[in-house]
Amino acid sequence: MSTTSFRLAQFGTGSTGLVGTVGYALVNPDNTVNTARTTSGITERPSGSGTYAATVTLPNNFQGELRWDTGGGSPKYASEVVNQPSLPAVLALVQFGSSRTGLVGTVGYTLVNPDNSVAVARTTAGITERPAGSGTYAALVTPPTAFVGEIRWDTGGTPKYASDTFSATILGAPMLTLDVPIGATPFVSPIGVPFNADVAINFRLFPPQNVTGWNVKLEFFAAPAPAVPITPLITAKTNGSGITITDAANGVFQAVLTATDTGPVSAGLGPGSFTWSFARTDSGSQDLLGSGPFAVILPRPL
Repeated sequence: MSTTSFRLAQFGTGSTGLVGTVGYALVNPDNTVNTARTTSGITERPSGSGTYAATVTLPNNFQGELRWDTGGGSPKYASEVVNQPSLPAVLALVQFGSSRTGLVGTVGYTLVNPDNSVAVARTTAGITERPAGSGTYAALVTPPTAFVGEIRWDTGGTPKYASDTFSATILGAPMLTLDVPIGATPFVSPIGVPFNADVAINFRLFPPQNVTGWNVKLEFFAAPAPAVPITPLITAKTNGSGITITDAANGVFQAVLTATDTGPVSAGLGPGSFTWSFARTDSGSQDLLGSGPFAVILPRPL
């Protein structure tokens, strides 16, 4: 089943008045055309701005590129990626401009953790220029499980750099993000997430405290919480395996739950009511920081 999505392209005030000429196409990860170029339904908004918009029909589970152009003999291009949270590889794209064309084999990318350490070493493999002569490069990237950080592109040689935030599920695809307070006096907070959804939960320590070097764990149990520790219902999230310290100075942790975690009970929690707990696990400093009800909610029928 197809879906519709409202999309914009900004070509600037040097490209105004081009309704009927500006168009877009849907392009697969291998650079083949999925849906042919069209100028239908495109408007300039506001008039004279060089910003164009359209409601785009996306095929079911489409992953690839929405490629806009201004038409004519020397078109300008503007592209954005469209990804699906359930797919293991993410289409990533960078625009270095028309002065940096023909650099396939030289342009590369590195995946970098929030602490600036390298998660995946620089590679030039699988990178294509799309379309040729545009200075726009793309690659299908398979990040580590639950990776959250930076994709750092460079042109090689005396490099020009371009970076974007990047995760196993976030780039180009919607992800629910929640903020939950935690503290030395444990907060009790209810959390609700959709069934079979990717969710990022920011656990924020109150009052703020430097958490450099802390080890923490997020677990889920049958509701209500057990009187004695039991095995969590899904694999616990820990530092480097689902949990990242995103702001050490102020005590902010991000836990990423994938669609597998919130999906069918064969692999995840399944729909229903549970209890979550978030705790520090360092020897001699074990401390419950927060807990509460946790609900995985089935969508309401239309």
